[in-house]
Amino acid sequence: MKPFFQQETLTLSTLSPVHLGCDEHYQPTEYVMEDGNLYALGQRALLAALSPEQLASACGADSLVALRSLLYRQRMQLMPHARHVVACSPALQRHYEQVVDKAAQVESRGRRVQNNLEIQRTAFNPHSQQPIIPGSGVKGAIRTALLDAINAGAALSPPAEKYREVRMPRSRELQQQLLDYERVESDPLRHLKVSDGVSECANDLPRCRVHYAVNRKRKPAKQESRANRGPENLLESLAAGLDNAFSLDWQLSSQGLPGADTLEQLAKVCNRFHLPLLRTELDNLAILGIADSGWLTGLRQLLSEELATALKHGRALLLRLGRYNGADSKTLNGVRHIKIMGGKGEKPTFQPAPKTYWLAADAKTQTTGLLPFGWVLLRRPGCQLPATDAFLKRLAAPLQQLAEQESVRKQQRDAALARQAEERAERAQREAEERAEAQARSAALAAMSEQQRSIHTLQERREAGEGRGQGPGCELANDLRGLMQQAIAGWSPADRQALASAAREIYRHLGIDVKKNKKAKAALKELAGD
Repeated sequence: MKPFFQQETLTLSTLSPVHLGCDEHYQPTEYVMEDGNLYALGQRALLAALSPEQLASACGADSLVALRSLLYRQRMQLMPHARHVVACSPALQRHYEQVVDKAAQVESRGRRVQNNLEIQRTAFNPHSQQPIIPGSGVKGAIRTALLDAINAGAALSPPAEKYREVRMPRSRELQQQLLDYERVESDPLRHLKVSDGVSECANDLPRCRVHYAVNRKRKPAKQESRANRGPENLLESLAAGLDNAFSLDWQLSSQGLPGADTLEQLAKVCNRFHLPLLRTELDNLAILGIADSGWLTGLRQLLSEELATALKHGRALLLRLGRYNGADSKTLNGVRHIKIMGGKGEKPTFQPAPKTYWLAADAKTQTTGLLPFGWVLLRRPGCQLPATDAFLKRLAAPLQQLAEQESVRKQQRDAALARQAEERAERAQREAEERAEAQARSAALAAMSEQQRSIHTLQERREAGEGRGQGPGCELANDLRGLMQQAIAGWSPADRQALASAAREIYRHLGIDVKKNKKAKAALKELAGD
């Protein structure tokens, strides 16, 4: 009896950087950079590391710039409180340091534009801040491969050029035709379920890196120039070389899919579409001479040996995920008509292949050592690929240094938090002691007579340092004489003795020698009743 469904757990490795867009950004007021790392901050980090006065100083007309500048100046205090750390290149950090405290740049016509330090984030879990692999993205790549297999290279009829203005409706019509359905609820792909990929790294290697996404022409240029380069973007990507870093489940019901009744058949369908695309891209990048040579050589060798066998037999899947991976990986052979934007004032054209590559770079002007985006390898249960693991380990070597730095940062953070907790406890104890002393003083004052409170007030003024060394003409001396006259006129002997004792201390404080000052000596004698 055929099982009701087939289900497997896949493990995912990144053969190149992967950016899975989520329309979230690292804002320049939410991070600092130091030592080739981006330290992502939250509100708790700001409140824990900065004083209210420091935060208030960033308020004003240019508050965003002031806050960015404040964070940069206080980055050493903020770094231990970072929510997580992302690797970045020295070139990016230099750019950050150059513009972090600058409000704007002025273009040739005098128009002011803000320095853009926003960084596009890859998909992540909002609670743990760890990256994830959206199952919808994986299923979308599988869907494209399945549609391509069913279409088998056939061209559209009528030609697609006539449908330039209604490209999306035409795409839906083609999918409905190839998969033989009319409404979404009858789409055969409903029989395939793909979960989100969650992190499964057993080591502490960081999973993400900030890259420049740079645009380079696919045809070799006679001479490198700015015209051969397109725009660039800053984005966070899953780093290349993450080995079995994510796990996800896929499930196929007993109805199967057109052209793929089993998960093994579906894996082979995916590989028949994506493997030729990867081989072609590797060949083109080799001709251009702009790709990382070690990556290029290593991956080509795997595709001719170990990986070739695993992909042929469907033990592993080759997919291309995310953004910046080229329109040819999202369109079908035979019906591929890609909109190519012309120059200023020129109409767009439709071509069977893109004209440029988006590549991951450490610097905007980098011309070698580049990597394409989006290539991942998914292994089915029992698939062992030791040569591939060794290749991925070499790719991930730069991440090891960041992992060591992250370990030190965690120790610093724990130490900083422990110090703060100790300081809070000490401050709370001091405040409690001060409150207890204040309460004791209040109780003692309440129990005093009016005469005793008057004496106590003079003593407090002396203890506070009032009139020190100023002699008989200061305010404290005058108030003492007035109180002594009141005491002589009608205080009890005990209160007069108490005032006499306090008066001797006050005289010494004021610098008055009772033996030489006849008035002071006489007042004390009269106060004592002698």
